[in-house]
Amino acid sequence: MGRNSAYYITGVLATVLWVQAVQAADFIYDPDPIEDQELDLSLPAVSDINGKIEFYGGFTNPGPLSFRALGSLSIPLGHDFGLQFDGGLHVSPSGNAYGGAIHAFTRDPSSHLIGITGAVVRGPAGILGVLGVEGEAYLDQVSIEAWAGVGGLNYDDPMLADLLGPFAILDVGYYATDDWRLTAGGSYILGEAGIHFGSEYLLRNFDWPVSLTADFRATNSGAYSVMGGVKGYFGGDDSNKSLRDRHRQDDPPNRILSLFAASGSLLYQTAPPDEDPQPEDFDNENDCLEANFYWWPEGAPEGEGACYLDPESAPGGGGN
Repeated sequence: MGRNSAYYITGVLATVLWVQAVQAADFIYDPDPIEDQELDLSLPAVSDINGKIEFYGGFTNPGPLSFRALGSLSIPLGHDFGLQFDGGLHVSPSGNAYGGAIHAFTRDPSSHLIGITGAVVRGPAGILGVLGVEGEAYLDQVSIEAWAGVGGLNYDDPMLADLLGPFAILDVGYYATDDWRLTAGGSYILGEAGIHFGSEYLLRNFDWPVSLTADFRATNSGAYSVMGGVKGYFGGDDSNKSLRDRHRQDDPPNRILSLFAASGSLLYQTAPPDEDPQPEDFDNENDCLEANFYWWPEGAPEGEGACYLDPESAPGGGGN
């Protein structure tokens, strides 16, 4: 590095330090009264890098015995914004499902959260993708949490019609104490409507914050889940904060868990059994005759013949 370059860098550093010193002095000797100075005392959207790990087990339909493992990681983006990544796995004899979600949001922990969240879940029958607006309102001991937008389900079986339409998930949480939450809510996704009840209690006698959970969900298709589990929290700015503060200052709900439950039987659909064969199902003489239908050699526009129910249904009649 040349001498001039060194002088230049030293000059820039000195200028930056001088500006910082002047700004600090202005703050210290601001002639305005303290109450008139604009100080940002609000909490950040995400207190610090944090996350949670969740394990559930219980009875489900489709099922009957199922297990779920999920994880979330939240990252602050400056003071007002946050980013969260969700992942989850559902295991049952009826088939496994897995997926991931991304939240991008702004939040004031004293009042609200608003953001956009997208998720994809792969189930035994196909792939479900959703994108929507996520919002939360904090009213003392009550939290209102909603997620709504549009979703699509692409089935692997060509005999099943793909689905596209709206979805909405709404939960209302009441904190009976700062460490005990009771939840009631409902959901609608691509024609599947459901209800939800849950409970979470934070245990205080562990060095690592752990809570016990219970969850019940049921949908109009007959799908349901009755599950219990444990949830472990890590990171954040305070390992001793209450359950209510964790929910409002750290990570939003894991939305893969929401989709596992709200989708009900959609991810487990199978095509209906084949109906009795019809004449139009056969395009050659041998198969048509074996199915006890009538073959008319000149029945098709191309003159290659066609299969009919009986001689009377063939255009112009005719013989075999």
